Amino acid sequence: MSFMRGRTPLQGRSSRGKTRRAAKMVILDADHPDIQEFIWCKAREERKARVLAQAGFDMDLDGRDSQSVQYQNANNSVRVTDEFMQAVLNDTDWASSAGPRAR
Repeated sequence: MSFMRGRTPLQGRSSRGKTRRAAKMVILDADHPDIQEFIWCKAREERKARVLAQAGFDMDLDGRDSQSVQYQNANNSVRVTDEFMQAVLNDTDWASSAGPRAR
């Protein structure tokens, strides 16, 4: 997800005060080879942030240690196709360029 890493710090520069930050919308096609990584990248980083906070690191919005957490100023969305939705409705497998999908 290297294409997303460079944008995260830039979003922090557009912050509104101390309680809200600007966000970006990131959309990836469902058949993109990195779609599974894209879907889970933010959840993994949020888990990391919780563990760091529990360990005593400064994870406040502008905290010194919060800068190590990636993808937090993003709204991630997956663009699905009609074929994908039809596979969901039919409860059938759907293959992406990343490989076959389980039901």
